[in-house]
Amino acid sequence: MKYLTQWRLRCASNDLKSTAAPIITIANKYGYESEASFSKAFKREMGVSPSKHR
Repeated sequence: MKYLTQWRLRCASNDLKSTAAPIITIANKYGYESEASFSKAFKREMGVSPSKHR
C-alpha cells in the first residue's frame, strides 16, 4: 500500500511541474477527494507542499 501511495504522489509531482492544472484537479486525478488530504499526503512523502513543489 505504501508503494502505491508513493507511486501516485510521484506521478502527481510530475504533473505539478509539467502542467498548470489546479492542484485539486491533480489531486482528483490521483484518487484524492480533497485538496487538503492530497496536500497532507504530498507533504508527508515529499517534504514540501504541492504549491512549493510546483
